[in-house]
Parts: sequence; structure tokens; C-alpha cells
Amino acid sequence: MQGWPGELQQVIANLISNAADAVDKGGKLSVSVTCVDDDNNLSNTAVLLRVEDDGHGIPPEHLERIFEPFFTTKKDVGTGLGLWVSKEIVERHGGKIQVASHNNGNGRGTTFRVLLPCIEDRQRSATVGLT
Repeated sequence: MQGWPGELQQVIANLISNAADAVDKGGKLSVSVTCVDDDNNLSNTAVLLRVEDDGHGIPPEHLERIFEPFFTTKKDVGTGLGLWVSKEIVERHGGKIQVASHNNGNGRGTTFRVLLPCIEDRQRSATVGLT
């Protein structure tokens, strides 16, 4: 994968910060990064960043809007720009960002998935190069 380190750090920091804000004391937050086969035509392989929490979840009526500029569920905290900027950065890197959340009484928590395409070297192994 090739990208701008500062921008990718901003995406990761934003997702982790949002997840940390969502969990209660003693809650769980997990972050994973893996290289996966990509069947969505991004490339042959992709880097999958997954940020999951067991927090209160995002209400269904907010899921459609969370990537809009200035939309926030945090009331007096934040600008409502973090997820919008993150989506713009991910798409500029040729990737995509997805969210799944449970706020229906049957489950709790939110998962953000960021898929970023890999650049493959001559030996067909995925390489990471930040410029």
C-alpha cells in the first residue's frame, strides 16, 4: 500500500478516538490490521484496518449520515468533521470505509472497516511504502 503517513495516521487516530469515546468504563476496543484478498476490484490484495468497540452503538437513523460534514452525535464535543475527513482520505487513497453498528437491543458496539489497496512487487508479495 502506498500513501501519505500523516493522512493515514489521522484516519486511524480518529477511528480509535471515536471508539474510545463510545465505550463505557471497562469496555473493550480492538484494532487489527491484516492483508486480505480483495474481491471488490480495489486490487489483488488490500490492507484491512478494523476498529471495533463494545460501546453503545450508533442509532440506525444516524448511520446514513455519519460521513456527512458537521454531523455529530457527540453534542458539545467535536466538530462533526472527523468521519467525513476520514472518508475523504480513504477514498483519495483508492480505498473505502464501511461501518456496522448494533444499537437495537440485540447487540452492542460498532465496527469500522477500512480497505486500502496494496501495491504488489515483482515477487507478488504485498509491500507497504509510505511517501
